[in-house]
Amino acid sequence: MSYDNAAHNLPTKLVQISSNNEQVVTETKYPLDYTIPPTGLDNPSAAIKNLQNLNIIGAEIESVQYRQNPDGSNRRYIAANLTIYESVLPVPKTFYRLQTTTPVSSFTMSSSNGTFSYNSNYGLLGGFRYDPFGNLGEQAKANDMIKSYVWDYGYSLPTAEVMNAELESIAYTSFETTGSGNFNVTG
Repeated sequence: MSYDNAAHNLPTKLVQISSNNEQVVTETKYPLDYTIPPTGLDNPSAAIKNLQNLNIIGAEIESVQYRQNPDGSNRRYIAANLTIYESVLPVPKTFYRLQTTTPVSSFTMSSSNGTFSYNSNYGLLGGFRYDPFGNLGEQAKANDMIKSYVWDYGYSLPTAEVMNAELESIAYTSFETTGSGNFNVTG
């Protein structure tokens, strides 16, 4: 196990030996593994900067796994995961996974100089949207139906789950609370 960044004490590389004497290497990147400028940030870079500012250093941004010979030759990338966080709330927004039917021989991990970039072999796995109070508003897998939620009781409890509809398209309320349940109430 390697701890390659003096800015944190989290493992950045794990090397295991398989039964056929190949190395199985997992490399992981966390918020402090990115050098983010103070201004001019896109949303993913702003999200990483937010995690850094809130001292949420253990949030995994990217994890890549590959196999190689003991001498480092014949590297084949077999798995990779990337999490993009919300730029204001410290919560996951979208998830990506390596999409390939055969191992990839070349792979560049994500980076940011204010503009976040990641490998083109990633495919969208799914994502979340949140209401202004940080509650889960929508969740969906890629190419699947959306699940949306209405929160009430002071935005502390979910009161409705709706399948196959976006949050802006649903509403629910009852006589039990004073919340409007996503209805537009005037007067």
